[in-house]
Amino acid sequence: MKGARIDPKDLPPLEPATLARIVGYLAPYWRRAGGVGACIVAAAALNLAPPWFVKRIVDVAIPRGDLALLWLCCAGMIAGPLLAGLVQVAQKYDAERIGQQVMLDLRVALYRHLHEMPFAFFAKQKPGEAVSHVLNDVQGIGGVVSGTLVDILQNTIVLLSTMAFVIALDWRLAILAVGFLPLFIAPARRAGRRKKVRKQRVQARMSELTGMLTETLSVSGALLVKLCGGAEAEVRRFRITAEELKRLSLEQSLLGRWFQMVLRLFESVGPAIAFALGGSLVIRGRLPIGTVIAFVALLKRLYNPASDQPACMSI
Repeated sequence: MKGARIDPKDLPPLEPATLARIVGYLAPYWRRAGGVGACIVAAAALNLAPPWFVKRIVDVAIPRGDLALLWLCCAGMIAGPLLAGLVQVAQKYDAERIGQQVMLDLRVALYRHLHEMPFAFFAKQKPGEAVSHVLNDVQGIGGVVSGTLVDILQNTIVLLSTMAFVIALDWRLAILAVGFLPLFIAPARRAGRRKKVRKQRVQARMSELTGMLTETLSVSGALLVKLCGGAEAEVRRFRITAEELKRLSLEQSLLGRWFQMVLRLFESVGPAIAFALGGSLVIRGRLPIGTVIAFVALLKRLYNPASDQPACMSI
């Protein structure tokens, strides 16, 4: 039962075998999981509505002076994200219910398993380690079920659906968009792997601190420290480990900051490049202007999942 503790927020990187085992826990709830997948697909499709309606407004409704079509498209720009938001609320609720149920099943099974272990097993355990398995490890697996797996599926569907829409808009702009994807995927994958290593080190130091607190602040531990006059030595030992934890936590929080800066920069550079290429085609009469505007609206939706996905799948 030993292993690195899992944190629901910071453990997207998963080994394939671990991921496969976690997916196996979902088997009894496959119908509900299928509903979560259907919600993700529906939300992805509905969120593509605004760029499509923008294209219709610019290319058709305004040039023709068609007020009815204009109002219909404007209503569609509002209705699409609104419906998508409602679907995503249902998706998050069901995903969280599945995660909580899986945690319940695992905690009961693990608690039963620990009671079946021989006394020698507990004699070898560090103070609080068995409790940590039941609480922290299982909590992390529940976070993976309701968070990481859903994020992987959602990012994949959003990325594929947006790419299909971009290709349908114009193949030349699609080539431009796809050409930039490696600039996001490779750095995100490296950042994900480095973050995984830092997270494991932080967890190790946190486990050490937990052990120190359990050993020295229990009744017997506190009595032993006082009798031996070792309070100052224990404080020094605690401070050294706590300082190491601070350093590792700081490194972990700052990982990927340069990549995030470049990602934010591209939010300005990407539309500029798209308008430069698409605008030249519009001026030559080879592309409707609504297509360029819709393409620019889709850029962030295309690159955000691409930059998140490799970190989720880093192994």
